[in-house]
Amino acid sequence: MKKVSFDEASGKHIHIMALGVTLLVFLMLVSIAGEAPFADIQNSGSNNVSNFNKFDKAINSYEKTIELNPHDSLTRYNRACAYSPINKMDVIEVQILSINDFHGQLELPSSQIPMGRNNKTGAFIYSNSGGAEYLATYINRLKSENPNTFVVSAGDSIGASPLISAYFHDEPTIKALNIMGLEFSAVGNHELDKGLEELIRIQNGGCHPKDGCLGNSSFEGANFHFLAANIVNESTNATVFPAYNVTYVQGVLIGFIGVALRDTPAIVRPSGVKGLKFLDEAETINKYVRKLKGMGVKTIVVLIHDGGSQSADGLYNESLNMSGPILDVVKLTDHAVDVFITGHTHKVYNVLIDGSIVTEAYAQGNVLTDIDLVISNETHAVIEKRARNIVVSRGIPKYSGVAKLVKEYKCLVAPTADKVIGNITGKYYSGT
Repeated sequence: MKKVSFDEASGKHIHIMALGVTLLVFLMLVSIAGEAPFADIQNSGSNNVSNFNKFDKAINSYEKTIELNPHDSLTRYNRACAYSPINKMDVIEVQILSINDFHGQLELPSSQIPMGRNNKTGAFIYSNSGGAEYLATYINRLKSENPNTFVVSAGDSIGASPLISAYFHDEPTIKALNIMGLEFSAVGNHELDKGLEELIRIQNGGCHPKDGCLGNSSFEGANFHFLAANIVNESTNATVFPAYNVTYVQGVLIGFIGVALRDTPAIVRPSGVKGLKFLDEAETINKYVRKLKGMGVKTIVVLIHDGGSQSADGLYNESLNMSGPILDVVKLTDHAVDVFITGHTHKVYNVLIDGSIVTEAYAQGNVLTDIDLVISNETHAVIEKRARNIVVSRGIPKYSGVAKLVKEYKCLVAPTADKVIGNITGKYYSGT
């Protein structure tokens, strides 16, 4: 799929409304010439409305023998019309695949996810999950079902990373996310662990200023865009990264707004946020929602590195007794926002709040969120929305490109990882 994007960036802001007349004339001329406008943007090859149970065969077979999340994991939103027939000529189906708090977890994480409940005892049934090469397979297969797919992150993709990524200043993780096709990311607090200048290097590429080029290849930087509407220069009040991105897909404008955790200065070393100011999340979102609405954007997605949690007995597609700061953010935000993709709390939930989908996908690539938006060709507004969290099972093939990358950096870091730094010759007691 080819998308036409417009970034709100310092010195590069494209005023879409000012191009409106020119664009209209262009489309009319192309139409007269007998060619479809933006013909290289394909139509969806699958009907996500009637085929919402896509990719279920890739999930471990034992899932079918236990009680999983209720009702096909649909967000509690208009179930009656979720399967109603729709003339595909009248709508555009957009898929958003999201992660959060990946933290450079290229290798298999040790954490386990409760997959469901035992029918007899009600106890959780746990499964090993995650691993970048498996996450990439899920993303690749889901993308193949809908060319109108965006892959996004709610931040903390890097920082607090295992040695295989941290030793190389998280460059391997950026390369892996590039392979996965990540397009937009909020800026998490850990993205600023080493300061703004280092994050700019991560975005733009180039060798590390102190350690030089590491590994077997150069570092080209992130192919995706960091978005940070509420991080501004303390002196100029200008955003340090674009606040939003507007992408044109088959005649529809879709806006993505990136928002950082307002409390970032309280949890990051002072040098990491020097010269930066973090603005109120809800106020900032509302500011840019107004701007996007003025540009004619009617489909709006917020990537925010702030979140909430549900009670401990909730499964990965539930939202039992939701709590946390994200609830206030959503309730104080313009209802024109269709989706909030959240993070930071390392929790998992799938809920509808005031008409907006609100999701989080745990952490470290254990869970992938699949969001489907059905958008009217006539009004350009979202007429149906649904979401599900998918546990990244290891019962599927590894994605070769990422698997090769992980193997390469595992070999490169082995001399350091395997180095003996001391020995314990006596008894060792843990705890108090």
